[in-house]
Amino acid sequence: MKLSKKLTLATAALIGATVALAQQGSGTASGVLGTSHLDVGYALTDIENVSSNIHAAKLAVNVPLTAHYDLKLGYRYSWWNDLGLARINAHTFSADSVFYTTTHGVKPYALVGVGYSALSASAADITVSEDSGIWNLGVGVEIPAGPVTFTPHAQYTDSFKKNTDGQSLYGVDANWWFRSGVGAYADVSYLDPKATADSSWIYSVGFRVKF
Repeated sequence: MKLSKKLTLATAALIGATVALAQQGSGTASGVLGTSHLDVGYALTDIENVSSNIHAAKLAVNVPLTAHYDLKLGYRYSWWNDLGLARINAHTFSADSVFYTTTHGVKPYALVGVGYSALSASAADITVSEDSGIWNLGVGVEIPAGPVTFTPHAQYTDSFKKNTDGQSLYGVDANWWFRSGVGAYADVSYLDPKATADSSWIYSVGFRVKF
């Protein structure tokens, strides 16, 4: 909980600083919300008290359907190999509805999403598979600061199955449209599982291409 409080304070400080920059007329940045784009990325999950990391390849498409509503469809393939002794593979499909507005140069948003996750775990000659529907709720704010747009965000995800423990995610995304229609992004997030699993840090990088 102490770490969560530190993250909250850091996010609040980031919001205050970048809102100040936005209100000073930093209008050169173009955000992500409200744009049609393809998102291709890679994520590394560093689990506390675990020596090996989880890797993931990500693909998503964002399409604005109205002036203040985006639909985002995504796919994620994750894999984890514990020194050759155990292996986990997971496929996750998601569909998020993102509702946002524009005020004082920033774009606060809320999202609601559903998805499907299929996981396969193997060790020695034993393989176990599990799949489930998932849902998530999230909030954030897109803040322009010069050529870069920062997006502090928080999200809660859980399974539709009964008696499951969800997980909370807190992070900051930075996007830079470094040339017309092509951007790069980086994201640092803290994953707080509500069960007995260890918490983790997730580091993501990738490209966004407008269409």
